Amino acid sequence: MDLQQPNSLALMRKHFFIVFLQISCAAGFAESLPLERMGSPFRCVNLEVHWNVPTNALPPNIWIYHCTPTKFPSTAISNLMAECSFTDKNKVEDNTNEVVFKTADNSRRLSISFAEGRIDYEAATHYGPTNLTKGVPEMSQMPELTTNFLKKIGINFSEIEKNEKGEPNFNFSEPFTLYFVNQTSITNVEWRAVRFRRTLDDAAFVGSNCEIDFGEYGRVSKISFLWQGVERYENCQVADTAKIISWIRNGKAVQGRIPWDSSGINWCTTKSMTIEKVKVCYQSTQKFVYPLLALWTTLDTGSGNVDVEIDCPIIDEAQP
Repeated sequence: MDLQQPNSLALMRKHFFIVFLQISCAAGFAESLPLERMGSPFRCVNLEVHWNVPTNALPPNIWIYHCTPTKFPSTAISNLMAECSFTDKNKVEDNTNEVVFKTADNSRRLSISFAEGRIDYEAATHYGPTNLTKGVPEMSQMPELTTNFLKKIGINFSEIEKNEKGEPNFNFSEPFTLYFVNQTSITNVEWRAVRFRRTLDDAAFVGSNCEIDFGEYGRVSKISFLWQGVERYENCQVADTAKIISWIRNGKAVQGRIPWDSSGINWCTTKSMTIEKVKVCYQSTQKFVYPLLALWTTLDTGSGNVDVEIDCPIIDEAQP
C-alpha cells in the first residue's frame, strides 16, 4: 500500500494540473476576443444606459468552439476544379494543409486551405468599351446559381444565416462600369455577386462574409470563402444585462461605424445610450471561435442622436 501512495499522489497532482489548466484557459476568453477588429474602444463610466430589449433576448448559455482542419470532401474538390476549369496538370501545391492550382500565365489561381477552411479563387479580367462582357447571368438567375454551387462543394444550408422568412440570407449585387463613347453611355456589368454569412447555433459570423462572383456565361470568376472546421469546446454562462452595461461603461466594448453624415461621437459629453436590439454573433480566430454581443443603439450625444452598433463580450467569466 505504501508503495502505491506516491503514484496515487502523482496521479492526483496530474489531474489537478489538467483541471487547473482548463480553468485558466477558459478564464482568458474575454481577453482573447479580438474586438478591436470590430471598431474603436471607448469609455464612459457615467453613461446612462437604457436597455429596451426583453430580458429573454439572450440565451442563458453559449458555446465557445475550437477550430479544427476543414475536411472538404473529395467530390467538393473535384467540383471546384471543374467550376474553375482546372485539371491535375494545373496543380502546383498538394500537401496536408492545402492544395493549389494555377494557370501557366498566372491569370487564374485556386487555393483550398484545409488548415484554415478557406477557398480562394480569382480570374483576372480585362474589359473596356470595346470589350464588353457577354452572357453575365441576370439577377433572377443568381439564387439558382448560388444554390447549385453550394451543393457542389457540400455546404450545409442549415449553417447559412437566415432572413426573416427563414430562407438563406443571400445578398446579391451587380458592380458595373460606365463608359462614355461618342457621347453615348455604355454600362458594363462584369459579374454579379452573392454574399452571405455562416452561423453556429443560429448566431452569424462577423467579419468573414463569403462571396461568390459569377461572370460571363455563368462561370465563377471569384470565390472568397471561409468555412472553418469547428468542435464544441466550452459551454459558458451568458452575462446578465447589469454586467453587460458595466462592460459598456468601463471600456470593454467597441464602437462600430457611424452614419457618414454624423459629426462623430464625443464619449466625454455623450449623455445616454438606448439599446434597441441585441444579437449574438461569433468571431473566429486561428484557434477559437468566440461569441460576442452586437447591440443596435441610439446615442444622445448632447447635440443630437446617432445610431451606432456597439460590440462587447457576452461570457460571464465569473460564473462556472
